[in-house]
Amino acid sequence: MFADYTWQDGSYFSRFWATDTTMNSVNVYTVIVDDQSGCTGSDSVIVTFDNCTSVSEIAKLTYVYIYPNPFSLQFNCENCGIGSELKIYDLLGNELKKIVLDENSQTINLAN
Repeated sequence: MFADYTWQDGSYFSRFWATDTTMNSVNVYTVIVDDQSGCTGSDSVIVTFDNCTSVSEIAKLTYVYIYPNPFSLQFNCENCGIGSELKIYDLLGNELKKIVLDENSQTINLAN
């Protein structure tokens, strides 16, 4: 953690809130920091706000149904999308199986 922060707008907080959210605008934010020994450093980051959500995109969203929960060796995936990649992990984060779905709704069997 640094002792002092100075952003391009003169604010001095450890965090900076980007306020120019004009779509497809490119903004450069710069901070100068000082540590407790008096050493100074600076860095800049480029932030671009993309118009990535619209009513037409939201209307395309589909619900995926996976059941039963919990399951041991077999479960159903409905509305998952043909060609979608499905990865199954155990509780420790180990990948158990990776499947490319060939049907929109299908039963997945982990035994084979």
